[in-house]
Amino acid sequence: MKQLQDSQLLCRLAEQAAIAETFSFPVLPLLTLWQAEPREEILRQGERPDRLYCLARGWAKLSQTLANGRVVTLDLLRAPCFLGEMELLRPGRAAISVRAMERCWLLALDLSRCRGQLLADPVFLRRLCETLARKERLRARALAQTQAYPLANRLALFILRMAQGERYLVRNIDACQSLGVSYRHLQQTMSDFVAGGLLQKRERGYRLADRAALQALAAEPAADCEEALL
Repeated sequence: MKQLQDSQLLCRLAEQAAIAETFSFPVLPLLTLWQAEPREEILRQGERPDRLYCLARGWAKLSQTLANGRVVTLDLLRAPCFLGEMELLRPGRAAISVRAMERCWLLALDLSRCRGQLLADPVFLRRLCETLARKERLRARALAQTQAYPLANRLALFILRMAQGERYLVRNIDACQSLGVSYRHLQQTMSDFVAGGLLQKRERGYRLADRAALQALAAEPAADCEEALL
């Protein structure tokens, strides 16, 4: 990753991510701006993170390498969200890796300068607790949906959430691991979406050709997700 010296962009991204409302102390002077290119690691499993990141723009993949060498996708994260918050709360080596899936912009706080201040900030800790609780509820709901809904419904919801405007660029290998299905099953369902006019294949990714049809398929699992957040 590379650090950017662009104060105007930093301020604009901080405003979009509501950074000022997340802390009880003036955090803007402590922020640095970083850029990660597609497939570049933001956090590396086994290393000790020295920054708390806010993913301000872009999306990233959270994965873990198991003892047998297999790499498992745990989640796909869209901005805005924190990265490295677990290592802030429990200092140690990162248990997971986070990799940019497109060009990402990140706001960072140097933990050697402000770890104590962060851990004593009630506004930040409350926001962090809310974020972690929301992630846990969504993951629990995703496990239930795996048994309750056909892949077509869950995939439609996934596509709508990961789409960038009318473009869907997630690789099938990442989507199938995130959804907990076989590559063959996901590929067949994607082909059905294309044949049914819901998606249109592009040289890179897909175009959402019938958003209304995708929303209809996603309606029930989406309602469950909203209920889980109440």
